Amino acid sequence: MNKNVIKIGVPILVLCGIIAIIASTQKTITEISSDLKISSHDFNAYVDGYMRDSVNIRPRSSAYQGYQKLYEIIATEASITVTRASGQMPLISSSEAEACYERAFQTYYSIYDNDASQLFSSSTWDESMLNEIKTEAQDLSQREGVSSSASENLRNYIKYVEGYYSAIKLIAQSRYCSSASAYDKYCKDAKLYQNVPYTNNSRLKNIAKDVSDNAQTGWRNSITNFVEMVCGRSCSYYSSYEEFYSGDYYIAKNKIDEYNNKFSTSWGRDLKNNLNNKNVEIMQCFR
Repeated sequence: MNKNVIKIGVPILVLCGIIAIIASTQKTITEISSDLKISSHDFNAYVDGYMRDSVNIRPRSSAYQGYQKLYEIIATEASITVTRASGQMPLISSSEAEACYERAFQTYYSIYDNDASQLFSSSTWDESMLNEIKTEAQDLSQREGVSSSASENLRNYIKYVEGYYSAIKLIAQSRYCSSASAYDKYCKDAKLYQNVPYTNNSRLKNIAKDVSDNAQTGWRNSITNFVEMVCGRSCSYYSSYEEFYSGDYYIAKNKIDEYNNKFSTSWGRDLKNNLNNKNVEIMQCFR
């Protein structure tokens, strides 16, 4: 009987001892949660390792994806709070988070800036890369960690991309010039692109001359087309000779004179002869 008591009593004593140890070392939920903090050193080391393995790499597209992912990781870490004796506290401080954002940004920006600088220094600008440069610049400029100098460069890169497309459009549109005021406007706008980096680009290098030549040609063509249209109209198109003379004839003659006065030329002599012949025709029609 005593042996049975001993057999039962020993395990109970052991169990009681374990419970007593647990009870003596047990912490409150608040105290336990306060031990869950990841040290700043460990997270900084993680960020540095991630930058080395996934951001400071080539091609740039992979580096950009790595930067975006790391940015999300930092943002998530910075948003976590833990309960401590002193109350709710962030897992990492705002200054620690900002330092991580800055290192992550600078790591990717050095790659981005190198590619952008090379692009705008070259004679040929790949348009798909131009679009990437602009899209990334718009994104990076809104990120935490961007420096003031980088922010200014990003604004310039956006301006260069938009300027490139505006310049190409200007060259094409100048072919539709039809007056002295339009010619002056095209030439004035072309001056906006007579500086670096636009002068590096082979398509924009001679933009002032290209726009001027296109505008002159377009202007002459518009005058030629108008005079030919007037000369092709029948007498029945007009209700009187006065309508023709003070209308189409006067407008056409002034168009030719305006062009010649602008460039001190005698261009359009044949056009004037045709116009005068039409004038005689309409005059005789209404006699």
